[in-house]
Amino acid sequence: NKSLEDCMEAPPRDGAYIHGLFMQGARWNMSDANIETSRPRELFCAMPVICCRAARQDKVQDAKAYSCPVYKTLQRGPTYVFSAQLKTKVTPAKW
Repeated sequence: NKSLEDCMEAPPRDGAYIHGLFMQGARWNMSDANIETSRPRELFCAMPVICCRAARQDKVQDAKAYSCPVYKTLQRGPTYVFSAQLKTKVTPAKW
């Protein structure tokens, strides 16, 4: 959960820092670093800067992580980029 300014000091050893992502229909709890139910009338939630690393799909399966699809735009389908593994305290099937 780094701010953009903290990340600008040096590139990560592995991967890349990305920013400007939003979560729809849920929110990211910055203090607990996991997904939570969105607040009333809050459709979108800004995500923190994320260190994104490539990994084989069979290596990232975690029972306590939600495989969150990431899109280039609000439009689904052809704008799919990758799935981010996000921590959750509840079963990933909720999301």
